[in-house]
Amino acid sequence: MAQQTLYVPVNDKPQLVEVHLDALPDDVDVVLQLLQGEIAPPALWIDVAKAYLSRGKVEHFVKILDKGKDPVVEKYHPDAHYDRMKILCLLAAYFVATARTYKPTMKLQRDQAFARALTYLNQAGMIQNGQQEQMPLIGRGMLQVAKGELSQAKKSFEEASRRRDNGRRNVVGLLGKAQVCCMQSEWEEALACYTEALMMHPQCPASVRNGIGLCSMKLGYIKQAEAAFNRVLHLEENNVTALTALAVMRINEAKSLEGPKKTVKQNEAATLLKWAFSSSGGQDDPNVLDNLSFHFLARGDFANAGGLAAKAFQRASDRPKLQAESLYVTACACHAQGMMKEAKQNYMAACERDPTFPLPFIGLGQMHLNEGESNLKLAAEAFEKACKGIPLSSELHAIIGELYHKSGEAKKALEFLKTAISLSPGNADAHRLIGDCYVQTDSKLALQHYEQFLKLTENVLEKEKLSTNYIFLLNNTGIMYYKKYQFHSASTAFCSALESLQQGKNLTMDDDWVLNSTCIARVAKELKPGVQVTIAYNLARAIEESGNFKSAKYLYDSVLQCTPGYFDCHFRLAGMAKKLSDYDLALKHLQKAESLLTTNDVSEREKEALKECLMGMRVHLFLDLHKWPETKALLSNMKSKTPERKNQVFPMVAEGNLNFLTTPRARSNMNDKEKSRIKYHLAKANDYFAMVLKDFSNCTYAANGIGLVLLRELKFKEAKQAFAAVQEAAVAEDNQALLADVLSNLAQAHLLSGDHAVASKLAETILQRFSFGHDDSILLLGAKSLYEEGKLLEAKEILQRAIHHRPYDLRLWFNCAHVLEEYGTRLFVREEQRRGTRAKLQDLQVAAQCLNQASSIFQYLKTIYVAVHARFGYSEEALSMHLEHCKRNLISAQEYVSKRKEELAVEQAKVEEEQRRYERSKEEKEAERMRQERLAIEERERQELQARQAQEKLEILKEQWKLQGGPRQAEGKRKKRKKERESTVQDMEEEEGAGDGQGLEDAGLVSSDEEEQRPADGEESDPARNGGIPSTNKPAAPAEAPPRDLRALGLEDSSDEELEVAEETEAGQKRKRAAARIEDEEEAPPLSSPS
Repeated sequence: MAQQTLYVPVNDKPQLVEVHLDALPDDVDVVLQLLQGEIAPPALWIDVAKAYLSRGKVEHFVKILDKGKDPVVEKYHPDAHYDRMKILCLLAAYFVATARTYKPTMKLQRDQAFARALTYLNQAGMIQNGQQEQMPLIGRGMLQVAKGELSQAKKSFEEASRRRDNGRRNVVGLLGKAQVCCMQSEWEEALACYTEALMMHPQCPASVRNGIGLCSMKLGYIKQAEAAFNRVLHLEENNVTALTALAVMRINEAKSLEGPKKTVKQNEAATLLKWAFSSSGGQDDPNVLDNLSFHFLARGDFANAGGLAAKAFQRASDRPKLQAESLYVTACACHAQGMMKEAKQNYMAACERDPTFPLPFIGLGQMHLNEGESNLKLAAEAFEKACKGIPLSSELHAIIGELYHKSGEAKKALEFLKTAISLSPGNADAHRLIGDCYVQTDSKLALQHYEQFLKLTENVLEKEKLSTNYIFLLNNTGIMYYKKYQFHSASTAFCSALESLQQGKNLTMDDDWVLNSTCIARVAKELKPGVQVTIAYNLARAIEESGNFKSAKYLYDSVLQCTPGYFDCHFRLAGMAKKLSDYDLALKHLQKAESLLTTNDVSEREKEALKECLMGMRVHLFLDLHKWPETKALLSNMKSKTPERKNQVFPMVAEGNLNFLTTPRARSNMNDKEKSRIKYHLAKANDYFAMVLKDFSNCTYAANGIGLVLLRELKFKEAKQAFAAVQEAAVAEDNQALLADVLSNLAQAHLLSGDHAVASKLAETILQRFSFGHDDSILLLGAKSLYEEGKLLEAKEILQRAIHHRPYDLRLWFNCAHVLEEYGTRLFVREEQRRGTRAKLQDLQVAAQCLNQASSIFQYLKTIYVAVHARFGYSEEALSMHLEHCKRNLISAQEYVSKRKEELAVEQAKVEEEQRRYERSKEEKEAERMRQERLAIEERERQELQARQAQEKLEILKEQWKLQGGPRQAEGKRKKRKKERESTVQDMEEEEGAGDGQGLEDAGLVSSDEEEQRPADGEESDPARNGGIPSTNKPAAPAEAPPRDLRALGLEDSSDEELEVAEETEAGQKRKRAAARIEDEEEAPPLSSPS
């Protein structure tokens, strides 16, 4: 290698001093004396300083540059503007690099170095050489990058890219801007800058093409990135950056592959990394070491991964981001090998080195989770820091939300979970977790998110359906449906949960799920202790609320058979028995439930609460059985056991209900004592309800009781207001059971106040929304409303529905018979009085049938009255009265129906006779019409026949005329004979002196018929009519145009078209017939004249 030499010009002499750069003295003062003594130009100062820097003597480099900016040098070399600017920028670059070496804790030293660098850059910017140089701006941009002011650095580099470097174009400004854009993850703009720099300087270093490849890879342009890196390797075979980038691309491709293809990609990545490792001189490039450690970590070779990461950490002493990656790899290797303490330490060290690197925070969060539920909040905070580096990760947001939910911070949990859904609407776990957050506060929103989860996981694998989270979610979904009174959907959710637990059993119910006993039997048969029992109990609850008590009881018994100590099943069985009026069975189940309290392992607090529930159920049973003393004793016992004021609500409300129910019924003939007794009970009930509301103003049950008292006192307006207030409170509290009760009371208030239509609508609403048409009391209320409204048939249908559910309730039978009786009676009374239009026979028959049914029901009730009168509620005299009334009306109805049938038969006979007359008249009119049509057809055929005959005759004449020489010749002959005959006649008249022509007749020359057929004045006579004797007195006239009579006959020599048109008209037909008559007379050959 040739020795590098500098020549220093001697001041004021044409001589040069030779300085060998490789042999520079260690004492920099010697070189400084030479440069100062000869007043060397700034360019030489820069070359000597760079020579010392290349030997690693940074102090000499700085000292030489510091002396090179001396004003003396500037005085002797005033035109060296660019070199002086370069010296200042080199000094600024040195201080920027020095500031980078200081640790973050040495803030004062860093700031001082940055300040000196900024001072030199300002001085460089003030040097004017006639044009704006880019070097100070590039230095300023580097300074701002070192300080972390990326936005200002981008502006500085952008301004520098528009300037020149000593009059030449330079791509450094574009490359600096591209680097800043990469640091800001603005890959599109960075790619544009790198591309523009390459176009400006095609011979630029390989690092520019590496930048293009990196930006393309980040933007997803994989083929373009691979082409750029391959081009770099073509230019520089051992370019470590390109080799490492290609290896990373192979690793990423392997992640999406399986089997042999994945292995091939991994081997290619390993080959490229080994190549890069060997090209970097073994262990010099920390980036290669870092990527190799990631590769071995992915392959499961934790020992090599940790060793390479440690070496990379040592080599990257000035690159904290790369050190953070190395620490992360080391932590992952320790984590995988079960060394949790070392893993946590390395995770924390990586987080300290680079707080923007998200992966160490995720690992640290996992460490906190591994330490137990006490560190859930710490784990959530660690994941939250990681989320700042991965802001678009929906899964990470969902994990943070779940951790905050488990920590009890529902508000923060919902915030992260909603963000997760906004980032990825298909994140099923986020919907499930939001549903869990809303379970206790908003069942409607919880149900919406549970439904969305089920929709998104509709096609999940069977093994995922067996997961605990999936089963619990289905159970929660069923509970939400249950709270919304959607019992069909609730049952479907519970069945799906059981299907998952029982591993593929088809338990989903169809549309007839309430009656599908096969599904219930299958559930009971496969039932096992544990979670299945709880879900089966929930299913039984949903079926019970739907009104299918039989299937619900079967499920409760199955649960008790599988888990005999299940207290709640006995409690629910008692409630169903109470609804079915089987009070003995209800008390039996309550006793079993009480016995379980002593054997079950429950806390004292839970045991006391369950005892209060059982006592409350007993109170309701005694109230239904009208056991007033037992009820009062129970309530006193409850008050004594729970002296706290807050526990007195139920006993006091029950006391109010007891006084209300024991109020005697109002009658028309009551005495003062009875009236005062009614007032006393109502006032006492009202006092109990008022005392509860005084202490607990939001107790809707007490407010409902006050409404009932007002209703009993016939204060309908005030009662409606009270019930409306209770309704609003029930809706606000989402208390569906209370809402059903208050709507029932409100309907009763409207019924008593005369608003029958409103009452019937409210009853129908309650039946559809709450009781599914199975509540006999609501059915009776609706029937009463329709009865008062006059809709008796609708009332009968509702009563029949109630009888279907409670066939043993004889009061329902009596009411149904009464409605039937009323309908039949009203219809026949209205018919007899002729009010409005007369009823149809079918309606009369239905009314008679109703009377017959009512009579049968009353007869049956009277027959069994002796055995059931205690629970019937009506007297035998009333039954007898209704029965006699029905029989009497039935006889009248049957007679009236028979009479109406006869009337209708007579009317029908009349109608049939009129119909027959009408049909005969119609037939006669039709026959006459057909006869007229036939005659018209015959007339038309006759006329057509005559026309054809006339045409045939005309054709024959035409043929004859052709044989006789044509029509003109024959016409001439006729004219000649006519003139001769006229001349003869004239002579004879002159001789005889007679004007009447009698002599001609006697001579046989002219007949009377021919005289009548002579033409009128102006027309010539036909010689054939005069016997064919021509006149001898006058010569024959010459042939002229055809005469008018021939033209009228159509015999002139005319064209065929004119003849056809004439034949088509009525006048033409007449002329044809006239011509035919004339031709008939001319058939005889004319007499020849005498010779």
